[in-house]
Amino acid sequence: METIIDGAILLDFFKSQPKQIPFGTEEDNLIWNSFWSYIKSKTDLDVRNYKPDDIFHEAFFKHLTTGRGDSKIVIGNESPIHKEGVVLAKKPSTFYCINGDDESNKEIVENNNGFIISFLNNYKKQWERLSLVNHNKTLSVREDAYIKSNTLKSWDELDNYLTKFTDAVIVDNYIFSHNDLIPSNFEKILVQLNKATPIKFNLTIYTFEGDKTKLNGSILMRKLDSIIEEHNINCNIQLIIADRKVKEHDRGIFTNYLRIKSGDSFNYFDSQGRVKTNGTDIAFASMTEPNERAAAMNVLYEVNENIKYLKERKVLIPFIYGECDNRLLTQFD
Repeated sequence: METIIDGAILLDFFKSQPKQIPFGTEEDNLIWNSFWSYIKSKTDLDVRNYKPDDIFHEAFFKHLTTGRGDSKIVIGNESPIHKEGVVLAKKPSTFYCINGDDESNKEIVENNNGFIISFLNNYKKQWERLSLVNHNKTLSVREDAYIKSNTLKSWDELDNYLTKFTDAVIVDNYIFSHNDLIPSNFEKILVQLNKATPIKFNLTIYTFEGDKTKLNGSILMRKLDSIIEEHNINCNIQLIIADRKVKEHDRGIFTNYLRIKSGDSFNYFDSQGRVKTNGTDIAFASMTEPNERAAAMNVLYEVNENIKYLKERKVLIPFIYGECDNRLLTQFD
């Protein structure tokens, strides 16, 4: 990941270090320490307009710039962050902590971008949501769960985990294998994705053609277009129907900042909202964690390579329907 942070926010963060437990709260320490760990060694850091105001803060800054491992740091970059309210991000997982001019400009930047943009008054809140530091990261999907408080009860609960994004990839071999389950699963997921971001996003769906009964890509694409129109989904969509040679084993929903993993197909619920799967877990991983980010990128890289392979195949029936310039995939080109 890359983080662009304004010096005013960095100084505010240094000054806000909470007192250690028991004199400070556990939540304040958790959020502060997790953000410090992140900017110290888990992200490439681009520091803008930094002006230390005392020796104490200079000591913090010196510690921030040393011992970073593979994480880079740039100080004093003056290249523009946005143009007419649209950020000039080069990497899909860029996190912005900028010092906004006025409230109207903040609102323009917020509404015109699918990247996570925070300001002096909300960067800790945004960090808490982005990092999932206070979230339960694994939920059971079981009809008769022993601990019911730790279960996913409906796709509406994705609202607790999704952030803004520009691009998404859904990898699931059997998400379209039962027509009667599409409205209660794929459609619900799509609605939640659309709700999470204010811009038109790119969506790539990578699925398997099937065994005995093959998916008809033309018919399925028309169905997807109909779903998009019915729910007023603001996206560019691309459908990839893989054969057995490039079938992807893992299931996942990927955005700029989040990976959602499942032990089973995402066809969890029937039309009445009852759990359909025999029992699985759903896990949420923030891309602020280097190990989770590396694992996600390995999957996305292979999916991108497989798509390129399918594009080069000379076949009568196409594997690819629709077009979109998905940053999560083209970042490897």
